[in-house]
Amino acid sequence: MLRFKIQIKKVNEEIATKLKSLGKFKHISFLRPINKGIDNKNYLLKADGRKYILKIYSLENAEEVEYELEIIKKLRSISRFNNFPITKSDIFNINGKPTVLFYYIEGKTLCTRDINPSTIEKIAKIQAQMHKNLLNFFPVHKKFRFPIFDFSFVDYFKNILPSTNDAFLLSEINILRKEAYRFAGIKFRKTIIHEDLNLDNIIRNKNKQLVFIDFGDSHRAEIISDIATAIKELIINVKGLDFTLVKKYLDSYQKVLTLAKKDLEILPFLWRRRTIFMVTYLTHKQEKDGNSAKLTKKILREINTLQKLRKNEQKINNFIKNYR
Repeated sequence: MLRFKIQIKKVNEEIATKLKSLGKFKHISFLRPINKGIDNKNYLLKADGRKYILKIYSLENAEEVEYELEIIKKLRSISRFNNFPITKSDIFNINGKPTVLFYYIEGKTLCTRDINPSTIEKIAKIQAQMHKNLLNFFPVHKKFRFPIFDFSFVDYFKNILPSTNDAFLLSEINILRKEAYRFAGIKFRKTIIHEDLNLDNIIRNKNKQLVFIDFGDSHRAEIISDIATAIKELIINVKGLDFTLVKKYLDSYQKVLTLAKKDLEILPFLWRRRTIFMVTYLTHKQEKDGNSAKLTKKILREINTLQKLRKNEQKINNFIKNYR
């Protein structure tokens, strides 16, 4: 433990020295790692009397980071609300990695007890307004993410699946690949989406406002994909198949943007696809970086969600059919 603390101190001193040499700050009084995020490294920084988040991206190519910053700056410029992060700096490099300073948001990320009708209504409305504001925004920089009918991520993550669940997971993948043909010819409305709205990526600030953070997966894609991801991550993963909350989300979203019948029909497919993506991604991450209790817990939660979605398929279909 002592050796680990010494290593952290050394890293912190190196980062502080780099920031000072870049002329970012005159005096850095506090710097420590934050245990948030799976891929990128985040630090809480206090310098010149203010707090910041120092985010060092795992990517070596800054193109996708530039894309993310374009979106954040656009949202801040057109939004009447403080529901999005504010950048302190443009991109600079630390140890060859793209790095950005964000102003620190005083508050707490959401937790299980926060998921209630009132919070769900607020999240859905902010998401809908974000989608509306970005409908005709096309960033200069580029970013690739797997399209919703593309299952090559299974091969990309090298089919690294938990051995005890191989048969079930592979069966689900094959079922979804066949089901994709039902929707593949349909044109769904697109905008720039967040694509990773979960408990860790929404902060309730000191003014009780909700702030969406971490736009690292944002890209232009189907609106309904973002809605499906948010419902799956914030409701199904946290509260189970609570159809009252799902209805609240859909009703609240449509106070800003209306959804078509085809959007609702594809929701069950997208819930399962997102879950399979997370299982393969997290298992690959664990294989690559080493076993950890945190990742194991996340993987088991995703497998449980997938089983729940399969077991309640008829109830889900009935809800979608009868939704008003």
